[in-house]
Amino acid sequence: MRKGELSVNVIIIAVIGILVLGIIGAILAGRFNWFGRSTSECPLTQKGTSCVYSTDCNTDLGDIQLAYKCSDTTQVCCRKSVG
Repeated sequence: MRKGELSVNVIIIAVIGILVLGIIGAILAGRFNWFGRSTSECPLTQKGTSCVYSTDCNTDLGDIQLAYKCSDTTQVCCRKSVG
């Protein structure tokens, strides 16, 4: 190999590295939906978490209003207290 030439292996490794960085960046930016729901949707599969009207999420009794969105925009994502 002469001075200034790049081998095919170096080019292939560089391309793979760029692809991996792009995929990681897309995942961190929330572009891929790996688990069937957007990361901003209320995680209804978690125990005690549901979409309810804000009056039904009683934070005085230990319920926690989460920052997730519900499909019904008049509702909030709430995790009910255990007990």
